[in-house]
Amino acid sequence: MFFLKEGFLGAKAPLFLDLVTIYFAILPILFGISILFAVKKMYKIHFISQSTLLATTVIFVIFFEIYIRMIGGFTELTKDETGLYFYFLISILSIHIIIAFLTVLCWFYLYITTYRIYKQEGIKAIEIKRHRKIGKLVFDGLITSCYMGVMIYILIFLA
Repeated sequence: MFFLKEGFLGAKAPLFLDLVTIYFAILPILFGISILFAVKKMYKIHFISQSTLLATTVIFVIFFEIYIRMIGGFTELTKDETGLYFYFLISILSIHIIIAFLTVLCWFYLYITTYRIYKQEGIKAIEIKRHRKIGKLVFDGLITSCYMGVMIYILIFLA
């Protein structure tokens, strides 16, 4: 299959992992740009960009999950690792998965609740302080999980 061929980053990783890693490396930057739209009170563009980022992220996660299972999962990628290094990788991966899962849940919650309020009562009804607080939590979780994912890629293929 095409996406299982060697990638373009020169790390002997499959192409799908290179693509996913690049996307998640730039996602926090794109998310930050989307936040700037809200800061500048360009709420419609903020909403459209958040919709696009959320949908694209879900697609990339599904793409990743399908292909990682096709190659045998994390165990296959780390089959040559032994001892403490293997357990270190498992620990980092576990923390990454927990943070990523909770972040996406919060992101969906924020997206859906804000959309409902907007549709029912308009933009002025959205509790900006609460939205900002949850949005900051999502942004922090996103940065952490994205760069942990990049770190896992580096630890498996470049270290």
